[in-house]
Amino acid sequence: MASAFATQEVHFSDEGAFCENADSPGTNTYSKRIPVLSVDSGPPDQDRQADGSLQSRQNESRPGFLGPKGGGEFGFTTHLPGYGATTASGALAETWFQQLLSDGLGGSNVAEVGAACTAGSDATYFTYATGGTAVAHGAIRVGAKGDGRADGQFVVPGSIDAFRNVTLLTAMAGTPTNADTMFAAQVAYPIETVGVSKRFWHGRTDSGAQYHFLGCHLNSLKMNFPIGGLPTVNWGYRYAYWARSAIAMPTASSMEVCEVAPIAGGSVYLQTVGTATRSVISPSEINLSLDIGLAEQVGPAAGMGTYQYIHNFSRLRCIPTVSFLVPWSTTYDGSLYTADGTDTTHKHILVSLSCGNSTACGFYLPRCYPVGPVPAIENYNGMSYQRLTYRGREGAVTTSDLTRSAIRFFTA
Repeated sequence: MASAFATQEVHFSDEGAFCENADSPGTNTYSKRIPVLSVDSGPPDQDRQADGSLQSRQNESRPGFLGPKGGGEFGFTTHLPGYGATTASGALAETWFQQLLSDGLGGSNVAEVGAACTAGSDATYFTYATGGTAVAHGAIRVGAKGDGRADGQFVVPGSIDAFRNVTLLTAMAGTPTNADTMFAAQVAYPIETVGVSKRFWHGRTDSGAQYHFLGCHLNSLKMNFPIGGLPTVNWGYRYAYWARSAIAMPTASSMEVCEVAPIAGGSVYLQTVGTATRSVISPSEINLSLDIGLAEQVGPAAGMGTYQYIHNFSRLRCIPTVSFLVPWSTTYDGSLYTADGTDTTHKHILVSLSCGNSTACGFYLPRCYPVGPVPAIENYNGMSYQRLTYRGREGAVTTSDLTRSAIRFFTA
């Protein structure tokens, strides 16, 4: 008897070598079972290509030949979770979400350690206790929602000296006190090379209905931010090879933790680059797109599967564009949009999507500029609004891949 179609599992693991064990997928192990909302791609296929030989009879033909495997996309949707536990103290352990996102984009930093604030002189400067660690150009959260000071929002450290004094690139909502906490955050960001390749298997409880996707790299990423709703992520992975190999379902693997909060209680900081003074907007829509380029490398290589023709992938680009729907104002269609070329004013944008302990998440564009048409008035829910659109570029500080990254995602 056929099983319920909706009973499914999705697992993944890092690959020790690209597309390893392509001809023996059943020998591969998988480290994490992930909380997937939906699988957005169908099962893979392998085309049987026509023989094409000329025939002496008009209705005659011969059976064709199996084509190659690979080059398709395995897509699925998950929530956008926070860290899943407090980050007030102790070293961070990379979560499944951070592992997928940072390896997909190429860059990761999980070096921060939360600590108490020991002093704060103003909204752009504070000190944290011994044992803590902040990362310059990463992200931290300070305080708690409703504390009347830093409000638990994300901020971006510009520098940290040997005495644990933090100077911020983005000002807090207020000056913290020694009763407040600096929360650590995981940070993921794009670099110019691909990260560790992944393997996935997607299975149903029907016997033998388990598919392995090998040599996977992130090909598309769409984050959805419904105001007042739960954020989600659509992941798309190009795979170099696939195979079907039976795995007993359901497995004994526990699903990974996924703590998520609605888009609420956060903030959107929009300010001129180099200015830390807090300046926030109140958008009714937040849209983020990533133009991700991934190119396949084809040809013979050691260890390839019988029908495999892709031996690796290369990253081509990862360019962010963000737009906000905000109440109508003439502030934005003046010199911000009319000044162009080298006269363009660059902005930096920090979005705290939520700021609860263990569920906080957000992103930061260190340097961006307006694109698209000059903002015009449009209707939103019967009110006058306008759309602001910015394209991210590399940060001006070229010390490391982190400091020059065009966008950074964080969870805490």
